This record gives sequence, structure tokens and C-alpha cells, in this order.
Amino acid sequence: GVRRWIAAEDRAHYGARRPDAFVVRRWVETHGPFRIEDLASRYGLTGRAAARSLEECGDEVVAIDDRWCARAILQRIHRVSLGVLRREIEPRPLEAYARFALEWQHVTAAAPVLDVLEQIEGFPLPIGECREILGARLRDLREVEELVRAGSIVAAGIRPGWFTLFGRGRGALFLAPAETEISRGASQLLQYLIAQGPALLADLRRDTSLPLAGINAALAELFWAGRISCDGLREIERLGRPTRASREASTLRPVLLDPLERPRRAEAVARFRQAFRKLPGWEGRWSVLRHPPVDDAARREELARIALHRYGVLAREWRRQEEPATSWSELLPELERGEWRGQLRRGHFLEGLAGMQFALPEAVERLRAAASGVACVLLNACDPANPYAGDYRGWQIHRRPANQVVLENGAGIFYAESRGARWWVRPGDQAAVAAYLERHSGDALTVVEINGQPAGQTEFAALLHARGFTRQAGGALREGFRPQQAITP
Repeated sequence: GVRRWIAAEDRAHYGARRPDAFVVRRWVETHGPFRIEDLASRYGLTGRAAARSLEECGDEVVAIDDRWCARAILQRIHRVSLGVLRREIEPRPLEAYARFALEWQHVTAAAPVLDVLEQIEGFPLPIGECREILGARLRDLREVEELVRAGSIVAAGIRPGWFTLFGRGRGALFLAPAETEISRGASQLLQYLIAQGPALLADLRRDTSLPLAGINAALAELFWAGRISCDGLREIERLGRPTRASREASTLRPVLLDPLERPRRAEAVARFRQAFRKLPGWEGRWSVLRHPPVDDAARREELARIALHRYGVLAREWRRQEEPATSWSELLPELERGEWRGQLRRGHFLEGLAGMQFALPEAVERLRAAASGVACVLLNACDPANPYAGDYRGWQIHRRPANQVVLENGAGIFYAESRGARWWVRPGDQAAVAAYLERHSGDALTVVEINGQPAGQTEFAALLHARGFTRQAGGALREGFRPQQAITP
């Protein structure tokens, strides 16, 4: 063996057969990752004796594949490695992220319907524009309707006018607890569904005392509160938003008698027909949403995973636009834990965004390699693939359902508000205007302003006149409906 000197006060730690845990721990804390053979050779131990000595060190020593390392040293190595990875990050402009997002979120790269729905799971969809957002990813939405009808995908309201889609049994991740009070009519309808189970609208009409207007108001109130769902996506799209007047509507069904006995029958019939027109269809089954409890820590971890899977590169701005019940500060510890585990990376990936950003490793590589030359894409302003909001090119882009943006090679070249009533476009960019009009072929548009000026007094007026727009009062330009030409055999 090798002759070595030791401190006199440490003599008691060196036994006849092997050193105790104090000596082994001190050696481990001054060396990097090592094999168990290295420890055995250092103190002349057998492999079994060296392993027993490491076990006596407890949690202060951890195993990494075929090596061992002191926990403190491993953490120091990890911090240095993370620092190196963060310094390697080169921030990319938002245009590069937009090109990446269009492919990552399957707008320009086709994907199976279940992959699309998994990525958009839990995202708030505006009821009137849900087909526009889903249609940017899927050509045929009948597959989505079939999955909802089969119960594999559940649609649930999160606030008036907004709903979300998620997998069966995962509602507790996205829906807030049912704590708000509901009206008397909604309570009556809810109790019926709890007792009887899923019911058609004809069942509600037959088995409850609610009038048609009361059924319509109760269904809308319960759905937007996240209490009930329907297996017909088109039925949900027909729901109105609950108002105070509708919630306070009478819960008693009117009885229509002979008009000679009740002269006001005509008025009652008019109310009946109005309520009937506002009702959803008669095909979907309405049912109560029941969510198994989810541990808070597990819920935050899963929400962080879903957000990263949706955006690839997750920033506070992306999370905030969803107006979630779980805040960014609640997800931050889960994201930081994922970085320590090596599951994701942290750094300043995107220019123009504040705060920490997190990304999946594969997303970082695809962001760097995002190809240019992406054709024009029309997106709803609320689409998660649209990275632009606030001040952009001097435009104030608002994430509202009635607004749209046109992206070319990832850059925003056109922005329309209020269903095309107000436009913002780069001066002289007639190609951007043409691209927007091409994607609205057949729609009836009324353009009031372009870049803050009356539409009829801008440089684009001649182009619009050539495309069939006519001058209206106040300088507005209006396009008539142009039906598609029939193809004759």
C-alpha cells in the first residue's frame, strides 16, 4: 500500500479494517464524481466495504449512473452548467418566434386532430371564433365534433362567451371550483340533471316547469359557470350570454288559453316564439360536470407542462394572455424545478419580452432553425400562435375575438379590428391588403378607417374600388357579398 500521514486528532476515525463515515465523507466532499473503485483503492477497501461506507454517509452522497458524488458538489456542477447554457442563448426576434410558433402549433404543419387538441387543451376559445382558431389547424372540424359527441373531449365554459376543450376527466386542471351563486331557474335545472343524468333539451322541456326562455337562460348560466357541458359543439355555439334580465326571468311556464278569454295571447305567443328562436338545437345531451379532486402540487406541475407543450418557449406574456386561474408566480417554482432536472431551459430566448423565459430543449433547437419564407397566414388576434400584442410597428394590437392579423414570414404586415372595420397596414403595402381580401373572399366587409384615416381617402381606395368596394357616408368603403361562381358541368 501507499504510506500516508494523518492528523493526530483524526486517529480515532481510522479503524483497523476501514475508515469511518467521517473520513469517507471528507474525501467525497473534496472530489468530483468518482467510481466506487476509486474509493476502494484510496483506502484499500473491498468493493463491498466501500459501498457500505458510502451508505453510512446518508443523503449527503448521491449515485449518478455508475458514479457517486457529494450532493453539494453535484449542485455546484449543476449551477455552473446552467450558467454556461444560459450564456449560450442568443435572443431571437419575435418574427423568428412567430415562424417557429406557426409550425410548432400546427398552423403550417399538419398534425392529427388529437395532437392539435392536446396542444390547445385548456386554452380559452371565444365562442364566436372557435372555428376560426381551430380551423387554422384543422381542415375538417367534424372530427372535433365527433370527439366531443363521443365524450373523449369535453367542452366547458370558463367565463361568459369563452369556453375550453380538454380531455375527459381533466376538468379540475382548468375549471375553477363552483363557488358562485346561481339563479333559481339554473338551480332547478342543475338539480334535475344531477338526479336524472344527461338529458336532451326535449327532456328538460317535458320534465321541468321552466318556460323556454327560462331553459335557455339556465343552460347558458350553468354552462358559462363551468357547471354543465353538452356533447354537441354546435349546440354550445348557439348559447347566448346570460344577462341579469334573463336570470331574473320567470321560472313558471305560461299557459296559453283561448284568445277570446285572454286577449293578450298574441303577446304571449310572440314571447314564446322569440324564446324558441334563441334556444339551442335539440340534438345535444346536457350533463353535469364532475371533477375528481387534484393535488395542488400535481395540478401546478401539469399546467406548467401543458403551457410549455403549447408554446414551446414560455414567457409571462403568453401565460397572462390566457387569463388563467393559476398565476405565473404559482407556476414559476415548477418551471425552475424543471430546469434543475434538465427537462427544460431558462434564459432570454426572445427579444422584446420581459422576465424569465423557459423552453423545451427541442423547442430551442427548432427556434434557432426556424426557416424563413413562410407564406401569408391569417390568424385571429386571440390565437395562441399570434405573438403580437400591444405596441407593434406603431399599431396597438388588441387580443380580441373580432380582430385579426396577417403574418408574412413571421412579421405582422396587416392588422384589422372590429371584424374588418379598421385596418392598419404598412404604407404602400398593397400586397398585404390583397392577402387579407383574398382570405375574406365572399364576405361582406365595410372598411371605415385605414391607418386612422377615412378608408375612401387613403392610398388604398383605388385598390378597393377595383375589387368592388363602393363609397359610403363618412368615407367608408363597403364590399357587397360576392357568391362563389357555380361550376357548370
